[in-house]
Amino acid sequence: MKTTVLALSGLAGLSSAAICNNNCGRQVWGTALARTPVPASYAQRSSVCSDFLTTYTTVTPAAATVTDGPIFARNLPVREAAPAPLITAAPVVARNVHVRDTPVLVSHKPTWATACSADLDYYNACQCFGITPTIITVTAPTPTVHLPGPSCTQGVEYALYTFQDGDTHAQQLHAANDGNGDISQLSYDNLLGGVTPAQTGVVSGIGADSSKNQDPSQPLQFSGFSGPAGSRSDDNVVVYRGYIVPASAGDYTFEIDDQDDIAAVWTGDEAVSGFDIAQAHLASSYGEYHRATEHTFVVTPSEVGQTVPFRILFANAQVGAVFVAKITDPAGNVILGLDSQKNHQIISSCSPGGDTPEWPAWESER
Repeated sequence: MKTTVLALSGLAGLSSAAICNNNCGRQVWGTALARTPVPASYAQRSSVCSDFLTTYTTVTPAAATVTDGPIFARNLPVREAAPAPLITAAPVVARNVHVRDTPVLVSHKPTWATACSADLDYYNACQCFGITPTIITVTAPTPTVHLPGPSCTQGVEYALYTFQDGDTHAQQLHAANDGNGDISQLSYDNLLGGVTPAQTGVVSGIGADSSKNQDPSQPLQFSGFSGPAGSRSDDNVVVYRGYIVPASAGDYTFEIDDQDDIAAVWTGDEAVSGFDIAQAHLASSYGEYHRATEHTFVVTPSEVGQTVPFRILFANAQVGAVFVAKITDPAGNVILGLDSQKNHQIISSCSPGGDTPEWPAWESER
C-alpha cells in the first residue's frame, strides 16, 4: 500500500491522491482487482474512462441562403404562400478540442464500477489514469436554406387596341401606311400613350393569319384570339411584350416575314421604355417604306439565362390584316411564332420579378 500511495502522489492534475486511494479509485485504477471484478485489461479500463471524460458538442454556423431556380408556369400564376425553407447540412467537417472546466456528465458509470457510489465518483477516479477531461467541439458545415425561386409565366403578354375609323388614332395609322408614308414618323406615344386596351392577356404565339381576316367588318383574329364582339379588324393595333430567357449561347434572331400593314420590333432597354418607331430594331410596312426585316443579337456563354426584354407591334389600318413573324434560337428552333407553344425560353414576367419584373399597366407605358 505504501508503494501505491507514493505512485499516486506523482499523478499530474490531481489535488490529492485520495480519489485514487479510496475504494472507487482502487477499483477503477486496478489495485482492487483481487477483490472486485473489472474489465480485464488496463487499456480497456483506460479507454472506457477516456470516453467517459470526453464530451462532444456541435456548433452550427449561420445558415447560407440559396434561391432556387425559377418555376415556369404555362398559365397565369396563382400566388400561393411560400413553402417553409428547407435546411440541409453535410457531414461534420471540423473539430476543436477544449479542456473541460467543470464536470459535464453526459453518461453513466459502467455497471462493474460498484465501488463508486455516484457517476461523479467514477469521473474523479478515471483521472487516476492521467486522462484530462475534455470537450470536443464539432463544427458542422454551414447549412443551406433554400428559398423558393420566382414563378415565371410562359408566353407573352398582349394588348389589343381597337380604334374607330376617322378618329385621331386611326388617322395616324392611315397616314403612316398610305402610299409612301414613312412609318418612322409614327409616334408610339401619340398612338397608344394613355390608351386603355380593349383586350389583354397572355398567349403562346404571335401573328395574324390572312385567311382568317378577309372581312374587315369582323373582329381581328390573332394569336388564337378574337377581338371584342362588334369590333372591326380595321384600325387595330396589337402589342406583344415579354422576355427571352436564352437557353444556349449563340444567335437569337427576330424576323418579320409578312405584315399588312405595319410591324415593328424592339429588344433590350429600348423595349422597356422610350420605344418609338424610329428606335425600333425592325420596322416594316405594307407601303414602300421598309427597314431591315431581320434582327439578330448574340448571347455569350456568360449571358445564358439572363433575360432580354422585347416588344413587338402589329397594326392593321385597313383591309386584310396579316402578320407573320418569329424568333429563332441558335439551333434554329422557333421559340415564338404564329403557331408556337409555350416554352421556357419565352416568358411574360416573373413574380417576384428580380431582373424580370412584371410589366406596368399598358396605359401607363411610355
